[in-house]
Amino acid sequence: MKKEITAEQKIRRICITILLLALIICIAHVGIKHIAQAKRQQELSELDSYEVYSTFVSTKNVYRVFVMCNPEYTISDIIALKITDEYIESLKLKSYTTERSDMPIIIYLMMPSDELPYGWEKSELNISCNFDHSVFHRHTMCRITIPYGAVSVDDCTIEYHGQNAE
Repeated sequence: MKKEITAEQKIRRICITILLLALIICIAHVGIKHIAQAKRQQELSELDSYEVYSTFVSTKNVYRVFVMCNPEYTISDIIALKITDEYIESLKLKSYTTERSDMPIIIYLMMPSDELPYGWEKSELNISCNFDHSVFHRHTMCRITIPYGAVSVDDCTIEYHGQNAE
């Protein structure tokens, strides 16, 4: 004799099935996110440096670029590899507009720490107006000022900061 399923049991089974599907989707989403993050970390670890954040500071009429440096490279190596004539030109194209074309560009080379690890990107903290930019300045080991009209690293001012600076 076959036992009949009541309406209440059908509803329970449907609810359990929906909850299980939702749980599986959540686990898959989290897993995919972790895999993508691990892949991005691997990509960044193969670079000598990468840009973390850039902004125009209207009160100082300056364009700032914060660059995280791979600790496996020296600051001198990163300057030689990163600050090329092409990179300077690309920064100018990115930062200069008709209203603000004569401003300097300052590149802050940062070294990673526990507070700001290598691989950190701005999307993780959603940098906004209220973000404490002092964390970037605390990790700056070198500041490169590109004056208006500069075409190569020879035209720039390089200032070393901190105990690990050269």
